[in-house]
Amino acid sequence: MGNDNLLWRFEPHTLAKHKILKKYIEAWAPILGSSTIIGRIVYIDGFAGPGEDITHKHYGSPLIAIESLINHKKFSDIHSEIIMVFIEKRKDRKEHLESIIKQKFPSLPNNLKYTVIEGDFNSVMRDILNNLKNNNKRLAPTFCFVDPFGWSDINLDLLAEFMEQDKAELLITFMAGFMKRSIDIPEHYDTLKTILTDEEIEEAKLKHSNNRTNFIAQRFLLKLKNKISKKIYDISFETRDKNNNVLYYLIYLTSHIAGMKAMKEAMYYTSHNGEFYFSDFDFDPHQTTLINYGLS
Repeated sequence: MGNDNLLWRFEPHTLAKHKILKKYIEAWAPILGSSTIIGRIVYIDGFAGPGEDITHKHYGSPLIAIESLINHKKFSDIHSEIIMVFIEKRKDRKEHLESIIKQKFPSLPNNLKYTVIEGDFNSVMRDILNNLKNNNKRLAPTFCFVDPFGWSDINLDLLAEFMEQDKAELLITFMAGFMKRSIDIPEHYDTLKTILTDEEIEEAKLKHSNNRTNFIAQRFLLKLKNKISKKIYDISFETRDKNNNVLYYLIYLTSHIAGMKAMKEAMYYTSHNGEFYFSDFDFDPHQTTLINYGLS
């Protein structure tokens, strides 16, 4: 695949997603990194992208993650080593991302290190988990952002295995809106069946519009949580397009109440009137900030 679609435009809902990510990392890193007993914390971006949008005005999630840390007012209180792993399948996007990071951050603090890996997220994560298991080790506290373009790259078993780690947290972009439209297209059934059973596909067909989307997301979340043996907290954030139809859900999972509280605040901060959704439909491009209803 060539450079013709190397970059794309970030829509308002994408910027809202990035805002949630930024607010959460700003809370997550100091909570864990200021501990004297935690030597390392890890951030994994599973579908890292090229690092910027086509307008060159907005950075992608890897640069947002780095910037949210090094500009943090409490960064000097973080004693832990911070490892950032950016995974991108396409060679051209991986190389563009590396270039943008080096350009934006020619030098970084000694305790913050990153690596950009060209590869498939599921394969890379499988290698990480297998290596830990083979060496009888546990994963360092890790926050993983899984942000695919579709749903076929989501591996429920792998995500559940990751969540079995002691201090693992997941933020997943689940493209339920795209799945909703594919329910009526038989050619998509093979990929739909990675998430839904035949019976669930038929049940989804009977539902309309956003009710169908919500049903698909609920089934996905239930299946994922049922594969995890420990107690899991979850919270979701809904994004909608210019026609106010649901595009996807940001689904967060953790086994720690402090993480749940931090993500809830990040989602509330970005939401529409505190209702945990963002819509391009009523987005005002003339606002001085993306969307900021604040916290009371």
